[in-house]
Amino acid sequence: MLVLLALPASSALAQPSADPAEEPPESVEEANAEPIAEPATEPTADPMEPAAQPIAEPTMGPEAPLDQAIPGFATLDRSRSDTRLISSLGFTRTEDFGGDAANAVRLDLYGQYVWPQGYGGYAAIPIAFLNTPDDNETAISSFEVGGLYLPRGMSVPVILRGGFVLGNAGYSDFLTNGVAAYGRFTDLITGMPDTVALRGSASAMMRSGNLFFRGDAGIDLPISEPDGMDVSSIGRINGGAGFISGEIAVTAELVNVINIEADDDDERFVHFAALGARYLASNLNPSLHVSLPLDESGRDLISFIVIASIEYKIQK
Repeated sequence: MLVLLALPASSALAQPSADPAEEPPESVEEANAEPIAEPATEPTADPMEPAAQPIAEPTMGPEAPLDQAIPGFATLDRSRSDTRLISSLGFTRTEDFGGDAANAVRLDLYGQYVWPQGYGGYAAIPIAFLNTPDDNETAISSFEVGGLYLPRGMSVPVILRGGFVLGNAGYSDFLTNGVAAYGRFTDLITGMPDTVALRGSASAMMRSGNLFFRGDAGIDLPISEPDGMDVSSIGRINGGAGFISGEIAVTAELVNVINIEADDDDERFVHFAALGARYLASNLNPSLHVSLPLDESGRDLISFIVIASIEYKIQK
């Protein structure tokens, strides 16, 4: 912002003229008198020109939501720094389901509320659908509730999340919930039947010019599980990068799910990659992504996954 400063007029005493032809002063008072300085005036502002406004410095943390600068990802954690609603639909095509092809759909309804102090809460409701040559099934996966915290003063903005999987998914719906979970594999624990689990994660985000990045690290710890089933603890290390061009953000994402208790390294890790785009409207952001398994066992079962989602930012 430009600041115009008026410089004061000089207060130096007037020096007598050295010109002998100049008339002498009529009195001593006149000889000692200072010349009258012209008052300094500030430039007159043009009434048709708008006044200069100060340039706001960008901030991070609860005072300025991170999502103002960083778009969301389709397959990574959904925790954000503001209040919003997210709905996503993951369609999974399988080619070897008991010798026949099958289609599974997972609908996720997610909402979170964040207070200006940096505390917040969230809830997620997943619903699964399975279409086979013999039957159509609908199932409710386990609900999830929890809290969010955005610590201040971090060099890299971080969102901490802790929550519970409530274990309401029925054992009889294990097949439907399990196949549909491929549509959002980072939340695999919510498809486990009769399993109550503790979830925790930390997410870091940053942006440089038109590039933006997000990384998630988390763990899912079963607290109770059904009789006759051993549900393993699950680790999650996910990452994504994107590029913004105008009102479109293109993202590349990688989901890494780790079976912590597996003895065989071939069964310990499961990897999914996703590529897609998001439209950056003011408060409504739809997106479309395609996801594929990177492991041989996953490629033998899954043909492809299509994820359509929409995010709505609630103005408070």
